[in-house]
Amino acid sequence: MFNDATKDIDLFDWLELTRNPTKKLKKQVNAYRKSGDKSFKETLPAVTLSATFKAKRNLKKINKKTGLICLDIDRKENLCIDMNAVKELLSKHPSCIYCGFSTGNDGIYAIMLLEKKNKLLEYFENFKKKLASVGVNIDESCKDFTRFRLFSYDKTAYINKKAIPYKLVTIKKNKIAKNTSKTPTKGSTDKIEALISVIKRNSIDITSNYADWVKIGAAINNEFGYSGENYFHEISKQHSEYSYKKCQKKYEQSSKMKSVSFGSLFYIADSYGVRY
Repeated sequence: MFNDATKDIDLFDWLELTRNPTKKLKKQVNAYRKSGDKSFKETLPAVTLSATFKAKRNLKKINKKTGLICLDIDRKENLCIDMNAVKELLSKHPSCIYCGFSTGNDGIYAIMLLEKKNKLLEYFENFKKKLASVGVNIDESCKDFTRFRLFSYDKTAYINKKAIPYKLVTIKKNKIAKNTSKTPTKGSTDKIEALISVIKRNSIDITSNYADWVKIGAAINNEFGYSGENYFHEISKQHSEYSYKKCQKKYEQSSKMKSVSFGSLFYIADSYGVRY
């Protein structure tokens, strides 16, 4: 149930209404879009999506955190962005419950389902960083539990009742953090980057043998410490069953194998015909 400050309503009833509004609501939205007169906007109903409240809408009166974040992509912060492309991009995300045009019809908002209800700020920073990497800026107020979402109208809005909760991916630094980054011997960085370049260019998997994969992780770890993890991932990605988490865990474990030299990496690569 989601809160419009006076009563609880069903989320999907509300979202369906944005695709098929009453004549009155549609008239109000269209009047605002045509005139820009805020008086029309101020008469529209609104909901709080990230939390419900006890009487007053403030952080001290939160009744329940819902595990949702509403991402606003406004025109003023995205002057040269194709909003239809943004809508298509966000609609394809497996954690997206809803995506449609905002009240002014020149911006997009998307509702994402979160795994952890109390981590709104962390999720906001995560989405902010990811979207910024493709040139999309989200409204800073998205991280506010008390934020209102005004009613809008979009007959082609995307609705997904089977969204998958979005998980925050954090890089663990526990076991390898003790090892930290090491100062590699002269030329080591150039050598491994040249090797990886050949592996990627020719799509060669040198990790098909499990024992070799383990030694590769140890060889890189003993030379670079924590900072070498990305090299291990780049090499491991050539395997058809590559998993980020499994690869990360294996790299952590490899820090215990002190006897494996950096040269072992190139010996293994050579056995697969990889030379640089």
